[in-house]
Amino acid sequence: MINLSRNTPIALVVGAAGFIGSSVADKLLEKGIQVVGVDNLSTGKKENLDTASRSKKFHFLNQDMGSLLPVDLPRLDYAYFIISETSDRDDYCGALDNFLKVCNNFLPKIVLTSSIDLYGEKGESAVLQMAERRIAEFTKEKNANARVVRLASVFGPRMHFRGTDPILKLIFAAATDALQKEPTPLDFTTRALYIADVADLLLKSTLHGATAQKIYDGARLVPVKVAEIKQVLLDPVWHEMKKFEPTELPPWNSPNLEKTVSELSWKPKAKLVEALKSTLHFLLNNPGYLEAQGGAGWPEQEEKADNEKNKEREQLIKEFRMGEREVKKNVDKINMEGPFKFMLTLVILALFTAAVIYPAGALAWNYISIGQYTKQGENASGEHNFANMLFLFEKADKAEAEVKGALASFKRLDVGGILPGNITSDLDVLSAKRSTARGEREIMEALQVISGGGKGDEISRHLERADAYFAKAEQKISNLGGDTFYIERVRKAVAFLPKIIPQSGEKIYLIVLFDENNLKIGGGEIKSLSEAKFKDGKLLEIKEDSMNLNKQVLSVMAEPDFPSSAKTILALFQSQTGRAADGVIAWDNVAAQDLNELFYLPGRNFLFALWGPNEAFAGKHTVAYMVDPEIESYLLSENFGGRMFLEPKEKDGMRRDFLSVLTEGVPLHKIGVEKIINTDGKVTTKLVLSSLGANFGKVRVYLEVGEQLINLNAKSLSDFGRVGYEFENVGAENLVLEFTSQKKADFTKGKLDYILDIAKQVGAGSTPLEFKLRYPAGYSAKSGGGEANIPQELSFTSDLAQDRDFDIILAQ
Repeated sequence: MINLSRNTPIALVVGAAGFIGSSVADKLLEKGIQVVGVDNLSTGKKENLDTASRSKKFHFLNQDMGSLLPVDLPRLDYAYFIISETSDRDDYCGALDNFLKVCNNFLPKIVLTSSIDLYGEKGESAVLQMAERRIAEFTKEKNANARVVRLASVFGPRMHFRGTDPILKLIFAAATDALQKEPTPLDFTTRALYIADVADLLLKSTLHGATAQKIYDGARLVPVKVAEIKQVLLDPVWHEMKKFEPTELPPWNSPNLEKTVSELSWKPKAKLVEALKSTLHFLLNNPGYLEAQGGAGWPEQEEKADNEKNKEREQLIKEFRMGEREVKKNVDKINMEGPFKFMLTLVILALFTAAVIYPAGALAWNYISIGQYTKQGENASGEHNFANMLFLFEKADKAEAEVKGALASFKRLDVGGILPGNITSDLDVLSAKRSTARGEREIMEALQVISGGGKGDEISRHLERADAYFAKAEQKISNLGGDTFYIERVRKAVAFLPKIIPQSGEKIYLIVLFDENNLKIGGGEIKSLSEAKFKDGKLLEIKEDSMNLNKQVLSVMAEPDFPSSAKTILALFQSQTGRAADGVIAWDNVAAQDLNELFYLPGRNFLFALWGPNEAFAGKHTVAYMVDPEIESYLLSENFGGRMFLEPKEKDGMRRDFLSVLTEGVPLHKIGVEKIINTDGKVTTKLVLSSLGANFGKVRVYLEVGEQLINLNAKSLSDFGRVGYEFENVGAENLVLEFTSQKKADFTKGKLDYILDIAKQVGAGSTPLEFKLRYPAGYSAKSGGGEANIPQELSFTSDLAQDRDFDIILAQ
């Protein structure tokens, strides 16, 4: 029986007995995290878990993840899916589906390991593409906290030998005393990582702040010559004594490697010689390991695979030649039956070919060409080669017209039934992709104008065309029953842009960078304040350090309502400079990376890049205030303005509560909320706040008017239509607060619609959140995300990556 504590974080590691999985399990245990490891030992080894098994916090399930877990987890904070893509596709898919079912109950921080080879055509894995797509769908559907880590080849103790990286062959050859015979091309390089660096990366991707819904890359920042690796393996001790360092080569960045290094503060730390020596020492001291991993027969297996491919090739040639003989036999038969019959057959065949076969062949050719031209055009768009994109899309449009004409001909001949039924929908999907890419191009043209590359009056024309293209794509996707959420948000951004940067006149905006690692009640401490000046639709200049950051400025973020803070900043700016500004945009380091991607997007999907700033606003890593009331109204309607929730209106049979927890100095590690509604409608609240290994400094809690603190003394506040309590110098890692409400819940006609709104602190990370609602006997509870594991109790596990609201219907 597995005994797990509710008071310590729990991690699920699927593939725990594998090379990477076992190393991740060891690392998690070092952090004091409980680990539940799952592995069917088909490719993993139980010996890999020797270190982990010595810990009381490690629990191993020898089973296939295709089966549900035979254990009830009291909680789940982290979940890692580290199964090899070489597994059977059905087994992999089944394991992933059950893994996500477990995650659905708790919504932990999820990590999927993938391959860096997905960036290139060589070595693409359909299984991993499917897995990444499934994780993205789950993340969007459940608002889950997931990330994908794409890894280069990995080596180290307990390594396997699956893959084509030359370092794997060299290590294998060194361990089997065959290194001298191994040929090594001098121009080959590798970006393989040592296992300790990989385990460190996977943990940082989950334990480091707001990393949800992102892709990270794991690879050496600078490649290493394979020839030098061979020399090290021939005599690692000598190279260690000489303190050998690899030849410095030009950096080789993958699309997300720079982001990985900057956001996670990660880079490979292992020294090459030490890493290779440690790997070789393990393999030489475990002689049975290579054979058990399938490595001992590696060269023979490759030769056998080549022989099987040759046999398949010979069989295909044999079948082709048999087909030739069969055709010749049929022609001879026609010749024997006389010239008249032969001519009649040819005429019928010619008519059938002209009427059906030739149009069908032309349709198939054009149909394939549309997909190819569209994909090539999207690639050109990602490289900002818009001229080539437009040329390819015009060819795709022409091919689409040909296909539609052929489809109409088949319909008139009443032979349309011989064609696949999804051709029209496929054409619409490809057309929507082209419209989207054309819209992206128009936005990029507008951004170039803003940054000084054209006339200001061109902006509106580009944006109008962009909106028309996006509208066309949205219509086609909507007709197919697809999700238009991202396109809708982009269209809103397109409508918003000319209002903040008009094509005539002058605008000045203050850009505030605040430090999310030094939290204040209203956000992070201000680190810099710059002035962005626009004129006639163009960015004229950005003047850095345009204000003196005195104590008065630094104390501005002391209040939680950003519009109030922004107005103070604008007043201080005018008093210092004598100039008025039109608005304030504030962001932290988390948002800065995503916002910069708007202006430099090589090889990136524009919609998802533009979604980065939307995420930054939703997560309150970016907030904005505009003097123009129309623009400010838009920002507040989109929840971009950082305003505390306004007083919501209730109606009969509804109870709406509010909660916002704000800290200064020490961020929250976890929030626990328990609401109890009694039969008479009395509502009590228990709030448990946990820090991350440090005592709280200042804590401020805002609730619905009428909530009274009953277990501690605190400074009372009445701000923003809420009641607040402030605690100074708490001096503890945990703070437990109890409240009772003067306002009773109204069970009108035996029913109550209970809503809890929780507002996230500006600049704070993705704090884990647990919410429990206890309700009277005789009532049932219905909600989209909660689970009633105990009678009269509904539990939710979520986080504060953004504002949250819970809506529960209680009915007799």
